[in-house]
This record gives sequence, structure tokens and C-alpha cells, in this order.
Amino acid sequence: SELEQWLEIDKTDEYEYADPDFTCLHFSVLLMLHGRAHSYDVGVVLIQGYGNKTGNPFSHSMNAIITAEGLVYIEPQLDEIWWFEDHSEITNGTVRKFPMFEEAIYIAQIVVLFDYL
Repeated sequence: SELEQWLEIDKTDEYEYADPDFTCLHFSVLLMLHGRAHSYDVGVVLIQGYGNKTGNPFSHSMNAIITAEGLVYIEPQLDEIWWFEDHSEITNGTVRKFPMFEEAIYIAQIVVLFDYL
């Protein structure tokens, strides 16, 4: 798809993760800025919750965009595109399995930091 082709040439995923100087939030904002410079309405979402089995705190930022197929999410550190059944949104109070994490996550709060609509 066009989004996959663009992600192949975008260099955001080549940055090095370095907590606290360059974290998932930095990756997400940078990818959003690069996308918007190419006229893509890329947004940023922050997910807060905990591991459904372990109870470990969870906080992660990623990108979201509406495509011709529907809502998709982008893991900006890996250039991985994924979506839920029927391209549904992540919602508070649900348990979701994210492809980049082993454990399912209980979503206590999702915050749209930058809109993708």
C-alpha cells in the first residue's frame, strides 16, 4: 500500500531508543511530523494501563491513521502496521493484544495526543 511504501523510505525507525532522551513518544511525534509533511493525517495515541495477567504498569505511544481500508495503527519504532478486527479503535476498559508485546494489556486510558481524523 501507499502507507507501506512511505514507511519504507521514512527514517524514523532508524533512530535509537534511549530512555529518557528518545522514547516511544518521540518516535510517534517524529513519525507524525514526517507524515504530515507528506500530507498524511497521522495522529499520536498514548495508551496507559497494565498487563492483564501480571498487573505490570503499561504506557506506550504509537501512531494512528485512517486509510482506505479503515483505521490502522503504526508502531513507529518498527514500521509495523496493524489493526483490530473491523478496524475498530482502542477504547478504555478493554483488554487488547498488541502485536509488539507478549502480554495482553488492560486499557485504563487512551489519550489522543494528536488527532488522526
